[in-house]
Amino acid sequence: MQTVRDLEVLVGRILVAAIFIWSGLAKLHDPAGTAGYMVKVGGMAPGPALPLVWISLVVELSSAILLILGLRVRIAAFILFLWMIPVTYIFHYSHGEIEQYMKNFCMMGGLLALSAYGAGRFSLDGLRSAAVRSPRSGEARAGAY
Repeated sequence: MQTVRDLEVLVGRILVAAIFIWSGLAKLHDPAGTAGYMVKVGGMAPGPALPLVWISLVVELSSAILLILGLRVRIAAFILFLWMIPVTYIFHYSHGEIEQYMKNFCMMGGLLALSAYGAGRFSLDGLRSAAVRSPRSGEARAGAY
């Protein structure tokens, strides 16, 4: 039964990460267009928009890659959760895009679950945790995971 749960977490991590990969790659493809959207819809000044696009791109892609690999999943998921709070409010809620707001709201729930429960056994975190288990007792040493 644990194997099924670990597979579910693996698939869940990949599915949650997919939208951030897609979004990050879209920003990479057209950073100026994304900055223009941020100015138009988000109401921000043109000056900080482009640097914020690059920051967003790095946060989204790096965190999504960590989720897929299962490396530092708790931290990566929590960073994405925090990142989504202002993004969801500025670009969706404040403009009455309730469907987009609710989609982000649900994604934030999934990110919190990953942050709380971690990557599962089929992950680099899981491999690292298994490597630090005591050979005799099979229990993890303090601070291992």
